[in-house]
Amino acid sequence: MLPGFLVLMLLLTGVKQALKEAFEVFLNKAVAGCSSAELLAAFCDNLLKKGGSEKLSDEAIEDSLDEVHACQI
Repeated sequence: MLPGFLVLMLLLTGVKQALKEAFEVFLNKAVAGCSSAELLAAFCDNLLKKGGSEKLSDEAIEDSLDEVHACQI
């Protein structure tokens, strides 16, 4: 039973590593001359400076930042 568990753990570790590497490639890929990381940073900067395209409450801004953070994990 233990060897099967170890094989499953190794497989899951490999899948996790592949997803991590794919996300890093996506995050660093340039779109219109900017990396995704730069676009996310600009979005967050705009959100914090102006409250987004419409004036958002502090709670709405925090929710938006939480969504951005959840994408990066």
